Amino acid sequence: MAPVGERPDFADAGQFSPVSVGSKPHLMKSNRSQPSFHVREHLVETLREFNAREVPLGRHVIFKPNPDSIDCSGWCFTLFMAFRGRSLVHMALPLLIIMTEAVALAAFGDPNIMGDRALKLSSDGPFQEGFRMLSVPVAFLLVFRLNRAAVRYYDARAAFGKLIECARVLAGQAVQYLAHDPRNRDDMCRWVVVFAFTSKNFLRGSGPDPGEELAGLVTEDEADLLREVNNQPLLCLDRMRGAAWAGLRSCTHLPPSMAAQSLNQMEATIALMTGTTGAMERISNTPLPIAWVVHLRQILVLFLLGVPWTLHSTLGWAAPLVTLVICIAMLGLECAAVASERPFGENCNHLPMGAFCKVVSENVQQILTQSMHVPVFRDLECGVAE
Repeated sequence: MAPVGERPDFADAGQFSPVSVGSKPHLMKSNRSQPSFHVREHLVETLREFNAREVPLGRHVIFKPNPDSIDCSGWCFTLFMAFRGRSLVHMALPLLIIMTEAVALAAFGDPNIMGDRALKLSSDGPFQEGFRMLSVPVAFLLVFRLNRAAVRYYDARAAFGKLIECARVLAGQAVQYLAHDPRNRDDMCRWVVVFAFTSKNFLRGSGPDPGEELAGLVTEDEADLLREVNNQPLLCLDRMRGAAWAGLRSCTHLPPSMAAQSLNQMEATIALMTGTTGAMERISNTPLPIAWVVHLRQILVLFLLGVPWTLHSTLGWAAPLVTLVICIAMLGLECAAVASERPFGENCNHLPMGAFCKVVSENVQQILTQSMHVPVFRDLECGVAE
């Protein structure tokens, strides 16, 4: 595998490389020598070594229940995972306030502590009746909040799934439509892989150094340009468009109308890839309106502050314990929504995008390997097709 700084054999000598003019990178034609004509094997081997690396999954937890059995292991896994995956930190402040009130109320209502001044509360009255009525809007608000978070999570998963689908289609189109031009074909395929990894890093707002994470797939010049640009996926999309245009422009075995149609199909796939990243960016950058969140949290905390008052007269010192269970149950829903509504980080409740990127790389490697055994592609690559 080519180290960083050494141009891989599969790179297109006609691609552009950045030069600095002032403080902004400009693009100029590279003067590097033409690579050898048969280069697909080099890219396949590079991808094979690239895919052999261990993908850091972070703290992601992937749980798939077994629908064909009792699933004892699944139940044990989820029942006894007391803290992993649960955002207990997010509920710390309201839980502390409510439990302080519950313990103080139990103490003020204990005759052994307060004597004749002990607080006496009725188990049935206007307050309890109003409290029961408040439980209806609280339940509705929590269901709505969790539903919105779940929709955002699965929309994000669907968008990345579409990205994987488009990567497969574009790599397949490249090995077919650009079979006569190995350099641009392989440039297209490697930029498809780079696009997946840069999309992951762009959505997370940070990531490994491009030269290290994509070593062997990008040159030193390309890694420098990826470091400088604000939106790395856009750079990858432009490079893919350039490879498609250059490859089909040099096509001589197809009528111009068919070459133009092939270019339109590849452009349509690239446009879909642009849309997948845009969809995930929209989810990441569009939080729920502050009015919704403020209203839910205020009503929820108000409701939970009333729980000890309704339980004290019948439970006494057991009321704080029951209050704790109720608080964890209801605050946990809000915390679960917060943890999963922007699922692009490295938390265990977020999407394992590193694994998704490896799927793209492995699929591109498979598509290139399969194309080596198709006679018409070999003939076009050798320049003997009619």
